[in-house]
Amino acid sequence: KSHRQAQGERAFLRYTEGGCHAPMGVYCDIQGDTFTITGFFHTEKAMYRETAQGVKGQETEKGKEIALKIKEKIKNER
Repeated sequence: KSHRQAQGERAFLRYTEGGCHAPMGVYCDIQGDTFTITGFFHTEKAMYRETAQGVKGQETEKGKEIALKIKEKIKNER
């Protein structure tokens, strides 16, 4: 279970490219073969949050998906 959580969470952190001092967070909640992953990123202008659901094996894909959605929102705030 923790390995699956880590896969999704690490993908989010990797694709947001925020670094260890960036105001961001992510949590993957596993419930049997399904999961919900939620990530957030805070900028000077706003706090962005995305959530995705998936099934076992999609943790990395969904972590990346929510990270890219947030990055797009941040890019558009400028």
